[in-house]
Amino acid sequence: MLGNIARERTSVAARTRPVWLGLCVWLALSSSARSVLARERAFALAWSAPAECPDSDTVASYVEEDVGEIAYGPTALRARGTVSQSSDGRYSVLLEFYPGGEQTSKRSLEGGSCQAVSQAAALVVALAIRAQATPSVRPVAPVPGAPSRSAHERPFLASQVIADLGSLPGPAVGLGISGGVTFSGFRVEPRVGYFAPRTATIERSGLGARFTLGTAGARVCTPFPRSEWWFAPCVGGGVDWVRAQGFGALRPRDASAWAALMSASAVAGWDVSPIISLRLELEGVVPLARPEFEVDGVGEVFRRAPLALRGNLGLELHF
Repeated sequence: MLGNIARERTSVAARTRPVWLGLCVWLALSSSARSVLARERAFALAWSAPAECPDSDTVASYVEEDVGEIAYGPTALRARGTVSQSSDGRYSVLLEFYPGGEQTSKRSLEGGSCQAVSQAAALVVALAIRAQATPSVRPVAPVPGAPSRSAHERPFLASQVIADLGSLPGPAVGLGISGGVTFSGFRVEPRVGYFAPRTATIERSGLGARFTLGTAGARVCTPFPRSEWWFAPCVGGGVDWVRAQGFGALRPRDASAWAALMSASAVAGWDVSPIISLRLELEGVVPLARPEFEVDGVGEVFRRAPLALRGNLGLELHF
């Protein structure tokens, strides 16, 4: 009898072991499920809707599907949704947002079905959560003392209307072309120009000459850009070529002369766009030689002044 009882107890113990194991597994799974359900949402949604509409849990699940992991965390957004049905059978939802420390904002949506307006409301809530979760981008402050790379610091080509007073018998207007590049804050600018002819005569003789002027040179400038407006003092040098075509004599002759020169100028500019700048310039030119033009046996027709003033207005195209 004792042996039979022992066998009976052994078989009972063997039968009950799977039951206890299943119970432990169920407790572990339910505990894990409770921990998942207990995850704190990053939003709190109060939802009021007719019975045929999705309930608050369903709408909250729509929001979670839209935003993913950022739906969980400390509560950062509170919202209330109220669904109503109009007499023509359409549904509308009024969303009210209560962000912390800010004024309440409202949004209304309308649709033909309660399911549609509920999903639309969930999308609006999801977008609000994403907007709060996205870090604001702050503009990077420029490093003190680091100059910004403005348009006129790049290589450029410029076209100008130029004027001269002192290099020809009278004020002259012409056209000029220049270009430039910048190295270590210094702008190197080669340039050429040509002026319209001017005429000079010897009093009461009818003898004279028609003078034309071409110029070429280069200069170095130091731009001071602080905004779209900029200023640059410059020094440079070059050469002028003056040609005289005589008239009034039985046998008029032509003559030409070269004169080296030194210059100092100031250029002011305005960056109209990233590739175009408007520029204004004033320059003083000192010739190193002052050639004389005269008619044999009559007298001097023209001799250039010891100082000439030049100015120009033009546009720069930057690359």
